[in-house]
Amino acid sequence: MAYWLYIYGDKELALKICEIAHGVEFSFEFRDWNSGIQNIYGLEIRIARELLGENRRNNIPPHLLEYCFSKRVIKEVSYPQILREDKIAACNSKFLNTELCLALYNMIGLGETGLYTELNKNWGKIEETIDIYIDCLKDEILFGEP
Repeated sequence: MAYWLYIYGDKELALKICEIAHGVEFSFEFRDWNSGIQNIYGLEIRIARELLGENRRNNIPPHLLEYCFSKRVIKEVSYPQILREDKIAACNSKFLNTELCLALYNMIGLGETGLYTELNKNWGKIEETIDIYIDCLKDEILFGEP
């Protein structure tokens, strides 16, 4: 929900949802970095920077930092794969929104943390792609066109 609010421009409400997530006790399967909860932290970091000029990279809990530095995660985070361009180009219009969202979750969720050197080195291209994907999602929903 927070990502969709961000995409549609309600950054204040999206930020509130991200902040509320800090106080939620997630069940075991949602506690590690691979669960997707990191995407909330990445989005919070991005919105706080955009709206408030704040750097919230230090808000990531230590247990998630441990996991994010594991060899398994570092191996999976690479550029340009994080853009999902091949998957987006190959998917039919029925799944375009899904692929665009998955790419945004990873680009923002992982990229905004600043924890991945390869993403940091390519951040300009990733930022451009984030803007393009958000525009595509807005256009498709507003006009019903792929």
